Amino acid sequence: MREQNLPLFAKYAMENHAEVFKAALRQFGSWPKALLATGVTKKPRTKKIYRGRTSLLNALSDALEVQGIENMPQALKVEAAHYFGSLEKAIAALKEQRNRLSGWNRQKIIAALSRMHRRA
Repeated sequence: MREQNLPLFAKYAMENHAEVFKAALRQFGSWPKALLATGVTKKPRTKKIYRGRTSLLNALSDALEVQGIENMPQALKVEAAHYFGSLEKAIAALKEQRNRLSGWNRQKIIAALSRMHRRA
């Protein structure tokens, strides 16, 4: 899956590669332990940094706007690659959904404050 740049998060594996997922659970006890044993990850993920797809895409949007790809925090790059399969796929998903993202990000806050200022 890693060689094909497919997402490595458990839900994707469960839905799209059920046999591999089941075998990994039988052999290693959990999906994170299987990823660790195969060398895909360096340590099992103990907690999520972002609360799902929307939170991750909002953080990615903010980081790209403020810091660019080169200076983006490594934790964000790793999380995006883990969730989407690669950083490039995460950025592509962001471009597709930028205007439809729920929640707040830097761009939406600036737009809302600009609208409020114009009304005053």
